[in-house]
Amino acid sequence: MAGGKTKGNDWGIKEGKTVIGFEKVGYGDVVELRKKYLDSLYESQELFMEMQVAAGDYYVIQVGETVGYFIISSQKIMVEFYLDRKMLMDCEEIFLQICETFNIEKVYCKSFDSVLLKCCLKHFEKHTVIGTLFRDFTKTEPDAMEGFDVRVATENDIPFLLQQKDGLYESEEELFYMARNDKIHMYFQNGNLVGCGYLWRIIEDRNYYDIGMWVNPGYRKMGFATRIIANLKGNCLKNGRIPVCGCAVDNLASRKTLEKNGFISKHDLIEFSIK
Repeated sequence: MAGGKTKGNDWGIKEGKTVIGFEKVGYGDVVELRKKYLDSLYESQELFMEMQVAAGDYYVIQVGETVGYFIISSQKIMVEFYLDRKMLMDCEEIFLQICETFNIEKVYCKSFDSVLLKCCLKHFEKHTVIGTLFRDFTKTEPDAMEGFDVRVATENDIPFLLQQKDGLYESEEELFYMARNDKIHMYFQNGNLVGCGYLWRIIEDRNYYDIGMWVNPGYRKMGFATRIIANLKGNCLKNGRIPVCGCAVDNLASRKTLEKNGFISKHDLIEFSIK
């Protein structure tokens, strides 16, 4: 949209002699811009954020031509903001216009997303660290899982997995998706399910895999969480994959488990808000 014209889901905002336009589009319209955005980050995208993106609304930013995009989650939280390099000198002004136009009161920002971080620090008064992100790790020996039977869950396992209520899945839809797409590894000892591991390629054309685990309540505090993460990490490294992970900032047990496996956190997920 150029020249300040608006139509359909377009918004035009005058900035001096420049007209900034925002247009709601489909995901396919931001794919190439997202590749540039992801390339601009020096660390991997976070799986939690990618899931917010998948369920979000997509908008392009136009100043005579398309110069960037932003994404607002289904909870009305901004989760991505990207501008071409030639527009970065105006990033704070454009970011402010987006927040005012769309009544943005909350943003999720990865601490290694420098442009969005810069804009949030200038615009929002309040921030809270909500997640610990692990993108670095030391070499550790993979756990061989001797005495365990390990296999990838299939659709046939769904009825059994649905019975495991204590944190295995957030929704039945999520469980169905994971089981149908080889993302759950099941760990058995003497025929009993001691836990599950999650192995999830974050973005299809990139080699980063999010790993996580769930331990059956009757087998907790017995070291199984550490062994499952070790096994998943070893699986990634053996197959030329890059393991990454994260956890809620108050989930000290998960953080301890990841750190036991050599994962190092240098970054956080930050929530910026007006209130």
